[in-house]
Amino acid sequence: MKDFVRVGNGCGFWGDNLDAPIYLAERGQLDYLTLEYLAELTMSILALQKQRDAAAGFASDFLDVLPESLPA
Repeated sequence: MKDFVRVGNGCGFWGDNLDAPIYLAERGQLDYLTLEYLAELTMSILALQKQRDAAAGFASDFLDVLPESLPA
């Protein structure tokens, strides 16, 4: 069993650097990589989007980041 676990967070808010999670996945020697979009400003933007369109309300750049970082 390991003495430690390496966890990195690749996004802190919607609009954060899209290269960060890829960089961490490739070079961070991580055990786990998280992507969270729960900053207060992000949540308010997503809530407004969902009010306008029931199919909206999620961070759409997540779908761009995921395929790029999964291979690493």
